Amino acid sequence: MVIDFHTHIFPDRIASSTISMLSQKGNVKPYLDGRSDSLIASMKNNGIDKSVLLPVLTAPKQFDSVNSYTIEVSERSCGDLIPFGGIHPDCNDIAEKIKFLADSGFYGIKLHPDYQQTYADDERYINIITLAVKNNLAVTLHAGLDIGYPETIHCTPERAYRMLEKVTANTQGYSMRIILAHMGGYSLGKDVLRLLCGAPVYFDTGFTLFDKDFSTTLEIINKHGADKILFATDSPWAPQSEYLRTLRESGLPKEDINNILCENGRKLLGI
Repeated sequence: MVIDFHTHIFPDRIASSTISMLSQKGNVKPYLDGRSDSLIASMKNNGIDKSVLLPVLTAPKQFDSVNSYTIEVSERSCGDLIPFGGIHPDCNDIAEKIKFLADSGFYGIKLHPDYQQTYADDERYINIITLAVKNNLAVTLHAGLDIGYPETIHCTPERAYRMLEKVTANTQGYSMRIILAHMGGYSLGKDVLRLLCGAPVYFDTGFTLFDKDFSTTLEIINKHGADKILFATDSPWAPQSEYLRTLRESGLPKEDINNILCENGRKLLGI
């Protein structure tokens, strides 16, 4: 089994315009068109069994529509697409919404500090993540620079470390499954190595397996431990085929590669 732990799709009616807007804003090339059918075709072509869907809410009012679409698409995929839910820190009735996601078949939640203009150690995020952990939901946060919003980094390794300390204190006795995307902090690898390696957190490889970034990624994997790394692409912004090739040709031990591609994600998701 191969699991891509970080992918994005959009409803067909807005996929083209959304991908075009995001591509221009971040000056980044899309490798897929943002539709669910295109992601599933890429998975089949590249031997990827499951992809985790990570929707992002940019406004509280999107909660119902985005999560309804995500769960509907995942159900149509017969288990190939694993749904995480989106939630915004300014949503009303946070506790009820977290429970709704947990009861509705979502495996976790996605937070994007830059899109949501919220620092990773903000008390609203601490509350959301604490409630998610207590409801047996995994949590993925965008970490580090977002190329579309380079002005302010809302999830630096320093802030992520403080967030982990607070959530850990709030969730004693619970299984905490937190994932910092982009190897713990995109473009901030040295600080990740200094502050986050060894912490009780997973990193995903989303948008970090391009050749120019891979030496730092390997250093982080070796220091943090391959048992806490999740294979991820950030599709449609990275090619699933190239990322698989890069990891398999990385020189890492076969057991580590298997853990990253499959076992860590399978255990984390309980599948």
